[in-house]
Amino acid sequence: MKTRIACLLVVTSLSPDISFSAPRILGWGYNLYQETTIPLGLTNVQAVAAGRHHSVVLKNDGTVVAWGDNTYKQTNVPSDLTNVIDVKAGDWFSIALTASGRVVAWGDNLLGETNVPPGLSNVVTVAAGSSHALALTTDTTVRAWGGNGSGADITPPSGLNGVKAIAAGWAHSLALRTNGALVAWGYNNYGQTNIPFGTFTAIAAGAYHSLAVRADGTVAAWGGQNQYGEIKVPPNLSAVVAVAAGDYWSIALKSDGSLIGWGLNNAGQTTPPNTVTNVGVISAGCMGEFCLALTRDVDTSLQLYAGITLRGLVGCSYRIDFVDSVAGGEGWTTLTNLILPTSPYLFIDTSSPGRSKRFYRVTFPLSS
Repeated sequence: MKTRIACLLVVTSLSPDISFSAPRILGWGYNLYQETTIPLGLTNVQAVAAGRHHSVVLKNDGTVVAWGDNTYKQTNVPSDLTNVIDVKAGDWFSIALTASGRVVAWGDNLLGETNVPPGLSNVVTVAAGSSHALALTTDTTVRAWGGNGSGADITPPSGLNGVKAIAAGWAHSLALRTNGALVAWGYNNYGQTNIPFGTFTAIAAGAYHSLAVRADGTVAAWGGQNQYGEIKVPPNLSAVVAVAAGDYWSIALKSDGSLIGWGLNNAGQTTPPNTVTNVGVISAGCMGEFCLALTRDVDTSLQLYAGITLRGLVGCSYRIDFVDSVAGGEGWTTLTNLILPTSPYLFIDTSSPGRSKRFYRVTFPLSS
C-alpha cells in the first residue's frame, strides 16, 4: 500500500489565552418592582440605564429591553425601535437615541418629558432627570424639554456650547465642557448648581446633589441636604473614572473596576455584592435607590479552533496528520482517519487551542 500526500497546510490558531469580551449586567438595591432582577437569558448588553423603579438596557444589535415598574408604560419599548445607540431612564419615562441622531421617548408625559422637540436632530447623547430630559447635539449645544415640580427653568444657559457630557437631576442639570469646565442650571435650593472650580472628566446628577470626577481621579460632591452623607466623599478615594448619583446616595467606579459607594444605604445600594467586580459601566436614577452595572468580564470559554476544508472524492478514506513544526520533516502525528462524507468538507481540529501554529497534511491510500 502506498500513500500520496493530497495537501500540506499551515493553520494559525488562537491560544485560549486570547479572550473575548462578554459583559454581564448586574443590579442591586431597591427591588420592589423587580428592577434589579435581570431577565433570564439577557445577554449582549452594551449600555444600562436605571430609572426610579425601572431598568432599560441597550443590546449589541441595537434593540432595547426594559423591565421593572410599568405604571406609566415606561418599560413598553416601541415595537419599531431599532438601531439604537444610547438609552436613559427618568423617573417614569425612558429615552432612546438612534444611530441617525433621532430621539425617541415613552412613558409618563405629565410634564412633557416624552415631548421630544420637533426638528431635534444630530443628537450624540441624551440624559434623563426626574421629569425632564436633555440632548447634546453634534454642534456641542444642549436642548432640554419636560419640566419639574420646583418651577425652576430647565432651559440651558444662553450661549452654552462646547459641551461633551450632560447629566440631569430632579430639577437641575449639569454640563461638562470640552475644556473640562462645568456648567449647571435649574433648581438650586441646596447649592447643587454652585459648581466647584477645577478641571473635570465625568459628571452625575442626583436628586438634589451633584458629582464630578476631577482630572486627577478624585471626586467633587456638592449640594444636597447631606443628611445621609451623599456629598461626604470617602477619604483617599482616587483613580475614579465615572460616578453615578441616586436620591441621597452616590457611587464611584474606579479604574480597576471596583465600586465605592456612600450616603443612604436603606436598600443596600451603596454596598454592591461581592460578585460585582471588574465593572465598566454604572447607572443610577436621580430619584432611585438601586444601581445597575455592566462588567468588563472576559469569557475564557470562547476559543477558536483550526478548520481544514477538504476537497476530494466522496466516500474515499483520508488521513489527517499534524505537526507543530516542519523542521526536519519528521514528527507527524495522525489526528484522524475519515471517510469523506461530502466535498468540500470542513474538519474542525478541537485539539488546536494552546498552539499558536500547527501544520497539517492530508494523505489518502493508493493500491500498490
